[in-house]
Amino acid sequence: MQKELEELYVTYYQLFVKCAYDILGSVTEAEEVVQESISHFLRSRGIYRLYGLERESRIYYMKKAVRNRALSVYKKKRPWIPIEEVSSLLLIESPEEAYMEKVGIQLIQDAIMELPERERSVLLMHLHYPDMTYSQMATVLNISRKTIARRLYRAQKILARELKKRGFLLR
Repeated sequence: MQKELEELYVTYYQLFVKCAYDILGSVTEAEEVVQESISHFLRSRGIYRLYGLERESRIYYMKKAVRNRALSVYKKKRPWIPIEEVSSLLLIESPEEAYMEKVGIQLIQDAIMELPERERSVLLMHLHYPDMTYSQMATVLNISRKTIARRLYRAQKILARELKKRGFLLR
């Protein structure tokens, strides 16, 4: 089984790296995630989970492990839209407006983090990678394009409702 896993790794390394790259946007980080995923998998005796699985299932299982680790790295590194980044795009005339802007951004960030996990991951991917199509997001998350659209729609509706409850005025 160890030899089969090594063959699987060598043969599908580029696929695993692409999967992580689509989430992280960095080849170096993607390669590290693949290495860490394989290493963790071998250390945690995850190899025994693969016994009895077809080759395609093994590939899917390993790709899923890489995707999950990449999403974890992504969440740790980019959980928020930096306030400085957003504020620099806005024309702020006074310290009061700057403070209100900062409070508003924090309110939005808190509401995003309270979204259900599935909707939050789609929304954050959409915010951090605005050029990514629904089809590309579906490939990365291994779900259908329609599911991406539904989750994004639900995330936006929940977010709007929560912000309205908190007194944040939406235009």
